Amino acid sequence: MAEKVVRISVTIPEKLYREFESVAKKTGFKKRSKAVSEALKDFISEHKRLDSLPKASCTGTITFTYLHGTPGLLEALTEVQHKYSKVIAASLHVHLDPERCLETVVIKGDTETFREMVEKLRTMRIDKLQYVVIPQR
Repeated sequence: MAEKVVRISVTIPEKLYREFESVAKKTGFKKRSKAVSEALKDFISEHKRLDSLPKASCTGTITFTYLHGTPGLLEALTEVQHKYSKVIAASLHVHLDPERCLETVVIKGDTETFREMVEKLRTMRIDKLQYVVIPQR
């Protein structure tokens, strides 16, 4: 029996749409719905991976890029870093070009706080976010 499907509508930036369409075609997706489903599965899988971290002390990095001209973003990023200052061991700021910056934050704390910080940053208007977390035993 076929799985029940639902129809959704989303609004995304045109540049993201065009990039998604290009990648979907290059990877062989014949239907946009299938490509969107795969992207959603990856999104869910990543959330589950972060959510399933064992409760433990950890060390890790969170690296992200952003447009420094985004209204209110610098203030919000500063607020996050001050909120988590007890677990931030270091941070590195790099100017990639006249508009984009890269930030790497080194965390030494616990996995729950690490998860909170990643989730908070993901809700902000940043371009890309990657992390490495090493739970301690």
